[in-house]
Amino acid sequence: MAECVTCALTLQRDKGEAPLWDNIFRTQYWDVVHSYNTGLPGWLVLVARRHIAAIDEMSEAEAAELGNLLRQVSLSLKQVTGCRKHT
Repeated sequence: MAECVTCALTLQRDKGEAPLWDNIFRTQYWDVVHSYNTGLPGWLVLVARRHIAAIDEMSEAEAAELGNLLRQVSLSLKQVTGCRKHT
């Protein structure tokens, strides 16, 4: 089985060896990082700090924290970049 890229990047962050774009904000269960496979500024992703293959594998605490982070990160991104959703 191929190594999980997400887990490898999480380990790099845990060791303090991640570049700034890959270590924006960390919580107990989640890391906020810039997507590693895009050059589009502000393309943020929330990455579980443990290997999760499906949403139903999240704990209640991970799910609760994810919901709050989604809103907080979206608000912060909008405030910093001035981006808005196109309809």
